[in-house]
Amino acid sequence: MEVSGARHSWCLGALLALFPACSDDGPSGSSVVTTSGGGATSAAAGQGGVAGQGGVAGQGGVAGQGGAGGAGGAGGAPCRNSLAVSVTAPGTLSQTGLYSDIANKTLAPVVAMFSPTYPLWSDAADKTRWIYLPECEPIDSSDMDLLDFPVGTRAFKEFRLDGKRLETRMIHRFGEGAADYLFAAYQWRDDESEADHVPNGVEDVRGTEHDIPDVDACHRCHGPYPSGGGLPSRYLGFSALQLSHAGPGLTMASLSASGALTQPAPAGFQIPGNSVEKAALGYLHANCGNCHNDSANGLLFPFMNTFVKTTDTLVTQTGTYTTVVNQATEFFVKNPECLWRVNGGDLQQSCVHHRMGERGSDEMKNVDQMPPIGSDVVDAVGMAAVGAWIQSLPPPP
Repeated sequence: MEVSGARHSWCLGALLALFPACSDDGPSGSSVVTTSGGGATSAAAGQGGVAGQGGVAGQGGVAGQGGAGGAGGAGGAPCRNSLAVSVTAPGTLSQTGLYSDIANKTLAPVVAMFSPTYPLWSDAADKTRWIYLPECEPIDSSDMDLLDFPVGTRAFKEFRLDGKRLETRMIHRFGEGAADYLFAAYQWRDDESEADHVPNGVEDVRGTEHDIPDVDACHRCHGPYPSGGGLPSRYLGFSALQLSHAGPGLTMASLSASGALTQPAPAGFQIPGNSVEKAALGYLHANCGNCHNDSANGLLFPFMNTFVKTTDTLVTQTGTYTTVVNQATEFFVKNPECLWRVNGGDLQQSCVHHRMGERGSDEMKNVDQMPPIGSDVVDAVGMAAVGAWIQSLPPPP
């Protein structure tokens, strides 16, 4: 089967466990993946197979997932994605496809909630995340550390503080290119009836200290950015490592069972080490690894790699250990007492811990926070987790 406009054409009945079935008569404006050749249209689970062929190998259904299916016939029908691809950000959140009824906060049936094991610190804001995965193509999981999402994928993250909805961010992949991602932030109105696109960002939203980033700041964390930063996958919290848990929402187990991954991994992956090591490595992975990594988008200088890979089975194998522990500083040298990235057993001489505790950037005052943007409040819990790990490490030789 040949596919136009996509790397794979699928329409698995098993995906009904997560999203509605692929349909011939999707909503107006739906994007379409066309197929060539004869064959009957894939139907719901237990009835059909891949559109245009009547099922895998002409038999229908995916083994153990989609049922027997029908034999190939004449004239196949296309699989239609529920949400159309767009190269421009809609003016309001209600137009993004997240809600079917924004006034009543009713989510669209095509989005699903997910939650990362190690969340990014966002100044104590409450966050909820959702994703729309196009129905007609799976996630390419041949590289579990850098999932390759189909064109049309949309991820959303809502921020709340003091009981108020503040903003909802969206990342939308609209093309195959490395930079073909749309970043948009929407500020909620005071009555929370709608949220409006704010490309230039907003400070102190709705009387809080929460700031909405501008588009440039989105690229600094997610990439691509001229000086480095981000990951080619762009969707930082939706990863094989982050979804390897038994909590609510989409997980590696549910994605694998539904056929949403080209290479399933239902058992998932875990950060190595004991509880202290896992907590620290997970925190640094989520809060630093988006910039400090060895991918095509990682920072080249100073080179550090705090991105834990799914193939890391020992703490000493991780980039965090090999590039951070007992490694001398080469960039941040303003503090004479901060001479090591991490000095085993010594928090005062561990630059990573020192900069986690700073907020603001002022060279004259010897202040230079990490992460450099997106936070105005020190994460005391995160500092304690990383500090406990540092104190457990051996000193430099």
